[in-house]
Amino acid sequence: MSHLDVQRLFQRAMHRANLPMAYSQGFNPHPIVSFATALAVGYTSISEWVDVKLAKDITETEFIEKMNSALPAGFCVLKAKIVENNAKSLTAIMKAAEYDVTASCDIEDAMHELLSDDIVVTKKTKSGMKEVNIRPDVYAVDAHGSSIHITGRLDAAGGLNIELLMGSLKEKMGGDFGYTVRRTNIIFETEGK
Repeated sequence: MSHLDVQRLFQRAMHRANLPMAYSQGFNPHPIVSFATALAVGYTSISEWVDVKLAKDITETEFIEKMNSALPAGFCVLKAKIVENNAKSLTAIMKAAEYDVTASCDIEDAMHELLSDDIVVTKKTKSGMKEVNIRPDVYAVDAHGSSIHITGRLDAAGGLNIELLMGSLKEKMGGDFGYTVRRTNIIFETEGK
């Protein structure tokens, strides 16, 4: 699902749950809901975070129960936390993300070899195509056969692009292979995992 589809799904579930949503001001008011970061199309996740502003206070338990009764299969709210109105946004406090990548072949040795040096890729930027080194964005890798657990930079300015990393790995291996990606965690500066 696209990020916009997930946002719409979440907002519709809030409507169905009869939550006291707060709305933006202006010509086209909309619920005040913002995800920490978008998830790439085709990826799955077990750790997405969202800021929700409500018009009146309810308990964390009540929020979880109401949302889970309105969300479709495959989506559920695991935790909720009440924060002060002046708290920093989730996007502002993100530091890293963790991903599990499962490939259709053994990529362990090639991944370790790839990480032993700079990983220069051609990346599309606002000013056109540019060569960048994405190696500093890779914080940690735990590779075993066809499975890799990756921790990479993720903050308001951007983060590790898994597609570019895996494209470089395919190039190093001289072949093509399939893989799936699941985001397993987002790490924040104030609360850790």
